[in-house]
Amino acid sequence: MPRSSTDFFSVDCALKLSLDLRVDDRLRFKNTSPPRHLLVIPLALAAASCGQIGLGGGTGTNEAAPTGTVLRSGTFETLQADAPVTGLVQIIVSGGTGTHVVHLESFSAPDETGLELRAVVNGTDVLISSLRSNEGNMNYSSSFSGATPVWTLVTIRSPTADTTYASAVLR
Repeated sequence: MPRSSTDFFSVDCALKLSLDLRVDDRLRFKNTSPPRHLLVIPLALAAASCGQIGLGGGTGTNEAAPTGTVLRSGTFETLQADAPVTGLVQIIVSGGTGTHVVHLESFSAPDETGLELRAVVNGTDVLISSLRSNEGNMNYSSSFSGATPVWTLVTIRSPTADTTYASAVLR
């Protein structure tokens, strides 16, 4: 049992992966093989795969929209009757960093593991990210760097069913 929340790093996910690494234990990796960074990378990947670190660029499912300029927005249109998707999508240029953020608002999708968010800029998928949750408000950052971006479409896709569940045309 850990003494305090600062005494350990814990990853706990649906697969019941539980890994405690005490701060004291991390110090023992100094000057030993393998190098400490080789342990940190697998821990970060384990945390990400368990939903503790947002794979899409943020955490949680009730994230506020970033402050900045809304470039485009659209509403999801369900393409598969048995897999309804609802909500608003906005493309926001963050005021502080200039980063393009895909913000999902009042989002709801089928409770299916592995659903993907895909965003299209200038005719190319520039963001493909696993959804962190099937409902809520979420932010996904894009590192798009190219000619003036024209965001045109955001889709929700199921790799398992090999189909697109919904799309939002951005205006």
